[in-house]
Amino acid sequence: MPERQGTALRILRREAPTIVDEELLRRAYGAYNARNAPGALSLTQPAVRWSHGNDGGFVSGHAGLRELWTREWAESGTLLEPQTFHENADGTLVVELVRRKRKGDLLQESTQVHRFTLSGGLIESMELG
Repeated sequence: MPERQGTALRILRREAPTIVDEELLRRAYGAYNARNAPGALSLTQPAVRWSHGNDGGFVSGHAGLRELWTREWAESGTLLEPQTFHENADGTLVVELVRRKRKGDLLQESTQVHRFTLSGGLIESMELG
């Protein structure tokens, strides 16, 4: 993958990749950026497992993820903007993102990798790295 501004997101799935997966992630980012926890959580499995970099480890389930996002929103106020989606031969989907402050100023120029597992049309897990 060429080096670019933003965050790279890799999605691993149990089913065949489809455009539906890209739309699911676009909706998830839209809900996250709107600070709409119920909307974002509706796109995840009830027993979702989600990595968090600041504290290390994982949170599980909707309650744990809601608490994590609420804390992140209060602390950082960032927006995650998907720029491009690329499907790899191994079934992964790479999404390049730009992180911005809520006012629109560029916040960070770096690459970060997230690995998502999708199941039953919903996000089952996200791991950093």
